[in-house]
Parts: sequence; structure tokens; C-alpha cells
Amino acid sequence: EGWTGDAQKNQLLGEVHFLRALYYFELSQMFGEVPLVTSTLVSNIPKSPAADTYGQIAEDLKTAISLMPSSPYTSVASGHATKWAAQALMARVFLFYTGYYKKADLPLTSGGSVTKAQVIQWLDDCIKNSGHDLASDFRNLWPYSNEFTKDDYKYAQDNNLKYEGEGNKETVFAVKFGTLVDWGDQDMLGYSNQYNLHFSLRSNNGLARTFPFGQGWGAGPVNTNLWNEWRAAEPTDIRRTGSILNVATDVDSYIFGADNQMEETGFWQKKYIAITAYDKTTNALLPSYAILANAAQAEMQLAHTQDLVLIRFADVLLMHAELSETATNLNRVRSRAKLSSVTYSLAALKRERRWELSFEGLRYFDLMRWGDASAALAKQEGVDIKNKGKDTKMKAFEGGYKARFDATGGFWP
Repeated sequence: EGWTGDAQKNQLLGEVHFLRALYYFELSQMFGEVPLVTSTLVSNIPKSPAADTYGQIAEDLKTAISLMPSSPYTSVASGHATKWAAQALMARVFLFYTGYYKKADLPLTSGGSVTKAQVIQWLDDCIKNSGHDLASDFRNLWPYSNEFTKDDYKYAQDNNLKYEGEGNKETVFAVKFGTLVDWGDQDMLGYSNQYNLHFSLRSNNGLARTFPFGQGWGAGPVNTNLWNEWRAAEPTDIRRTGSILNVATDVDSYIFGADNQMEETGFWQKKYIAITAYDKTTNALLPSYAILANAAQAEMQLAHTQDLVLIRFADVLLMHAELSETATNLNRVRSRAKLSSVTYSLAALKRERRWELSFEGLRYFDLMRWGDASAALAKQEGVDIKNKGKDTKMKAFEGGYKARFDATGGFWP
């Protein structure tokens, strides 16, 4: 077998370096300092200093950028890393490391460092030459606008939405899912998108009354503060109702306290959630549109095939705006949301990232690197919630969220 040529070899080797960087970055964001393993020799390695691990992450990404071709993203199969994904991840790593650890540059294991100017240059290249772009409508990024659901979902009809689908032009890097999931083989369960299941409505909800939002395990209700602060700051922002389900107005009826649901606010996120559809031949409600779209298994726990998008082009634009301290790309994102232009400020950039990227797994780490996490966590205390259908307040564990964050730096042990 072997390689078909240097181009294939360099692409695949670049992907390997990209993936090692991605995995170590995720570990470092979650745990702080971790053992850095770069050899197949068996040994007991203690935790490495953060600078060493980030030096390896940066080295891997720099190598990936140099190896992978400068071809349009469409030349690489969806779900595979590209030069453009490596450039974007380098920016994310740079922002977190320099922000959280209060450094000017990102170290390299080979010596020297990655500077802010270099990262901006890589993002310029990605923005101009990757072929990636913003989808025409923010709401077309999420499956509630898919063709099998749209006919019966008034919100999608009224706004003339049309799902962009998996691997669309705004997706810079994503985890793919499929239909080979098998209860008989636990290793195969990862073929379906279990995130969608995790964050969908708890049982007794998620049926016809809450169409098109389906059933799952009821994790992660949306904080009422987000809804209220977003509405106050940007009352006409289409992304608010495009991102958040308000059970008071958006579904026929909703049962609070169903299956002893805790911490309910009446708000749920709409980006990664089971999206149902009706089978037009039988009028039966299906647990996922993917049963019709992708021949997924007709089972509420296994039917989800939506990509988990780890890097989106809108994030690339916002990272460029933050690093360059310019408003052009920030306003490009705002324009897509039908909002007026603003002058660049860090405060404006922070708001834009909160609105645009809500529920996409980036907010907590943004707050950490900006030094805002402690105060933001404290604001969760006292929020109105329902536990098992009864009105109460959100309570922190002993000492409070702020004290815990301050004691741990935001990392898991």
C-alpha cells in the first residue's frame, strides 16, 4: 500500500500533529498541568509545567500548518483536519495560554515562540484563502431548520430557514457521527451524537407538545440571566431566539418537573438538541429528523447524526477581531445577525462571543482567560429555578462557586 504521494503523506501527518495538539489542549484546559507523553517508552511521567505542554501544542500546530496543503477546505473530507483548522486552533490556544497565564507569546519546544503577529497572519490566511465563509442565516446552522422538520415548525417556516447541513462552509472542524451505532457493541455507541441526547428535554417532554424539540436526559437548562441580559443588550438579535427555546412561547405545552427534573428555568438551548420530524406516510412522530435524512436508527437514544462543531468560521472572525483589536470581522458577524456595526472594544468583543457562540463549549474557557469566570459563576447563585416543579433559587455548594473557582483556578484535580 503506502502513500499515493507526498501530498497525501503530508496531509495525514499534518492531521496527526493537529489531533495531538487538540487533545493536549483539551486536557490542559480541563486539568491545568498534565503529564506530557511524547514517547512510546513506558514510564511514569509526572505532571509537566504548563509552558512545556503548550510548547508542544504550539509546535504540533506549527508543523501541521506547514505540512498540510493550502487547498480549499472542500478538497479534504469533512471531519478531517486542514491547514485552516490548524491555524484557527493555534489562535484559540494562543488566546487561552497568553490570557490565562498572563504571557505575551506562546512558547515552542524547538525554541523561540509564536507571537500575536504570527497568529494574526495565520488567521488572515484562513479568512482569505480557506474557502470558509459565514452561512447566510445563523439559524440555518442548526438542524431545527432541516427540510423534514421545517414544514411543521412555524418558526422555520416564518423565517424561511433552510438547514446548511453537515460539513457546511462555516464548519472549520467538527466531530462526525453516523448510523453504525450498535447497543450490542459498546465501542460503537460513539457513532451517534450522544451530546444531543444529553441536552434534550427530559421524558414526558420531548414529544408532540414540544415539537420539534425531542427527548433526552435533560441536562444544561439555560440560565435566565443569559436570556434577560441578551434581550436587554440586543433586543433585535435574531440569534437569541435562534439559540434559546423559551417553553412559555415556543412549544404547545411543557411539563415542569417531568421525571423529577431539577434546575429548570423554562429555557433550553436549540443548537445541540434532539430535533424530531413527522413521517409523512404514517404521520408518526420520529425521535430524530436523521431517521429520514440519513437512515439513522429509529431509536431516541441512537438516532442523532448532527456534527459536533468544534471550530466555526464565525469564531475565526471573532478571534481575529480580538487579536487585531479591529472591528471589521466583529461587524461581519454582527451583520449576519442583522445588527448594526460597532466600534471595537474588548467589552463589545466579549458580548459578541457570548451571543454568537453560546452553548458551543467555549464560554467557560473564554471567561477563564479573560479573568471573568469567578464573578460569572457567582452570578448563578440566586437565579430562579424549579426543582421537581417547585419554585426555588439556585444554590451553590458549600463556600460558593467563586470560592471554589478561586481555590482551583477553574481546573479539575
